[in-house]
This record gives sequence, C-alpha cells and structure tokens, in this order.
Amino acid sequence: MNLSKINIEKTIEYICYALVFVFFILQEPIFSPDTYSYLNAMPQRTPGYVIFVKVFEFLSPNYFATLIVGAQLIFGLYAVHFFMRGLSKVISLHLLIKLAVLALLLFPFFPPLLVANNICSEGLSYPLYLLFLTFTFDFLYTEKKYSLILLFVIYMALNLTRGQFMPTPIIIGFLYFFKHRKHFLKKQHLLKFVFVCAFPFILNVTDRTYHKIKDGLFISTPFTYVNVSAATFYISYKSDANLINDEEHQQVFEICHNQLSEKGLLMSNRPQGSFEEYYNFFHDNFAKICNQTVHDTSVEYYSEKSISSGNDIKAASVYGLWQSELFCKTVFKTILKQRCKEFALLYYENLIHGFKSVVVLIVLIVILFFSGYKTIVNYSKQNSLLFLLSALTISNALIVSLACHSIMRYLFYNYISMVLIGILIINAFRYGKTN
Repeated sequence: MNLSKINIEKTIEYICYALVFVFFILQEPIFSPDTYSYLNAMPQRTPGYVIFVKVFEFLSPNYFATLIVGAQLIFGLYAVHFFMRGLSKVISLHLLIKLAVLALLLFPFFPPLLVANNICSEGLSYPLYLLFLTFTFDFLYTEKKYSLILLFVIYMALNLTRGQFMPTPIIIGFLYFFKHRKHFLKKQHLLKFVFVCAFPFILNVTDRTYHKIKDGLFISTPFTYVNVSAATFYISYKSDANLINDEEHQQVFEICHNQLSEKGLLMSNRPQGSFEEYYNFFHDNFAKICNQTVHDTSVEYYSEKSISSGNDIKAASVYGLWQSELFCKTVFKTILKQRCKEFALLYYENLIHGFKSVVVLIVLIVILFFSGYKTIVNYSKQNSLLFLLSALTISNALIVSLACHSIMRYLFYNYISMVLIGILIINAFRYGKTN
C-alpha cells in the first residue's frame, strides 16, 4: 500500500472521529431508567459502570453527566480506531470495505443506541468489547509480549461492566489449545491456557469481593435469575406453586403469579395462537413481567421481612435483592422441569428474533461447526477466525435469549462479528479463485 493511500485513509478516519465527537458532545446527556440505579450504586448493578460514574460524580457534581458523555465519546472513538488498526493486521481490507466497517463501528453512537450520550453501561462496555476483540486477535495471532495480560485486564473490565461475555475464555482457550497442540505441554503454553480458563473464576471472586466491601455480603451481582425466571413465570400456571418445596418461596410465587394474572401477563391469559405470537407478547411486555412485577414484588416482600426483623433500610434492600435472586432461582429450576417444552419453544423464538431470520442462525451454526472441524483437523488463521467470530456471535445470542428478550441493546455487539464473517468468506472465495 503506498503512502498517499495510507494518508487518505487516516484523513478520512480522523475527520469521521472529529465530526462524531463534535456532533454528540453538543447533544444533551440521556438519563435512562437504568441511569439512576448506577448513580445510586444499587446492589443489582455490577461494579464497572458504577465506579466509572461515581468517579465523575465525585470530580464534578454539577457537570458530571457532560463529562461522562465526553469520556465515553473519547474512549469509544479511541476503541474504534484501535480496533481498526488491530483488524488490519489479521484481515486484508480494501479501502471501501474499511470505510464500510468504520461506518458500522460508528453506528452505535447514533440513534437508537446513542451509547456515548446515554448514561448507561453500554457507553463503557461497547469500547471495552472492541478492545477485547483486538487483544484476542493479538493473543491468538500475533502473540505480543503482553497480549495475554492486556486481554485479562480488558476481560475483567468488560464483564464487571456487562457480564454477558463471561464464557468467552472457553472459546479463546479452545483455539489456543489447537493452535499449540503439538507443543501444548510446554510450560509457556500450558500456563497461558490455564490462566485463560481461570478468567471466569477470578471474575466471580472479584465481583463477590466488591459486594462484600460495599454491601456486606460475599455474593455475585444479583439479577441473573430474576431475568431468567421471567420466561418461566410467563409460561407457568397457578398450580405450579405446589411443585415448590420451600413454603416461603411458594407463598411469594403465588403473590407474583396472582399479580401477573391480574395484569394479563401470563401465556395462559393469551388467546390460542402460535408460539411466535406468544413470544411477541412476552418480548413486548418483558419489563412488566420481570422488572415491574416479579422483581419489585419479591424484593418488597423480602425487604419488608428484613425491616421487621430490625435491620436498617440499606441492609434490608440488599437482603431483599439477594433473597429475590434465590427465590427466582428456585422458580426457574422448578418450572423448567415441569414445562421444559414450552420453555424451549419460547427460547427458540427468542433466539430467532435476535437474528431476524432462522436462515441467518442456520448459516452461522454451519460456519461454526465447519470452521471448528477444520480448526481441529488443520488449524489455520482463516478457519480459527471464522470459528472465533461465529462462536462469539452465537454464544452472546444464546446468553441474551436465556437472560431476557432479544433487543438491539444487548445484541448490537454481534453486528461487527457477523460482517467480519462475511468479509472472511468473500476473501476466501476471492483467494480460491485467484489460485
């Protein structure tokens, strides 16, 4: 590539960054419903974004929101630039393709996501995810001296901000093993593999330590089972209360179920239809089912119980959130055993909704298994990249579909991976045609 072409590319990139920064820094900060739970450091929030916003609130109580938007813009644009540099080292991109990828990377800054202006975790998790991808490329393909340490730091920061990427070390470890399988028992390779596999355990301990220091309990951030149980509540029947062994959990289930029934938020309240129609209703009313009924009701029940036992409001709030999580865990496991078929169908519709078409999901699964097989048989950068990107895309979709409803806010991270998969396949055909 000649020098003038490089300069043209850099000039276009920097102009895009400058325009995006100037345009969005002049826009007002957005206070969404989730913003206040981060500002108040609620126990159901992971520490990453809480600490981030608290630093700016401490530095400037009057202008912290504007400072946060500025920081999210600078960090986000830097991550886009850093990712573009890292991507160029592993995938050959023509100028027009680079511009298309750049446009896609800048898309989350615009409506409807507005990641930089919204005082919410995506403002931090999006750039962290781009850095995570870049350091994953470095660790697997260039193996720079400090790539593993940097990958670990970014993994921790990312998942302490949004926990949906916690299983990713399994994918990375798989690829690292097959890349070095002939010399895997060498100390350097074995230690790196073990360290990568330990990422989720270190993350869990760190998360629990944070809550021990802040909330007084050595617990992981609650809300996981509250989200997951929403689907099981939706498909449940009142008689399912008899399946719950714990009497208090049974009582709280009946309270929540009665409220859901009164609001018409149960699948049994819906007229006969396809599971796609059942899912669409669940998708549109997820917040009413999960946050506004199951979560609020169960937390209120256990918090009042704690207050009646003589605890102060803060301790009662933490107790209520944690007991709500345990209650929802019981409900999820109990109803899942009883209504596995209904849950599986609802989960399937949720998964398909995220990809917009079952064809897209099938294509990704084919790519995943084909590239995985080729990686096992004969490791190459091309096949391992296809496996990495398809595995990251599918795993994120599987987790989101289990934890809540498939909306862009949780799935937009997949867009760049899916586009890169397309570029890799096109490059493979062009390479094959040339040779």
